[in-house]
Amino acid sequence: MKLLAKITMEYLKIKFGKLVLASESPRRAAILRQVGFDFTVHPSRIEETPERTEPVDIAKELAEKKASA
Repeated sequence: MKLLAKITMEYLKIKFGKLVLASESPRRAAILRQVGFDFTVHPSRIEETPERTEPVDIAKELAEKKASA
């Protein structure tokens, strides 16, 4: 699993640059560290009350807001 994470991390670095976790969740950070991801934590300060109702749409909406914050 760690090899897959390393390969994925290298791909993400090449394609997007540095990985940023836009969450202060200790559990999310622990999961990423456990599989070997290198990242920085930069929590977004957005309002997380979604306008949409479908789970997939909510995830996309919040990800877009965090990415542009």
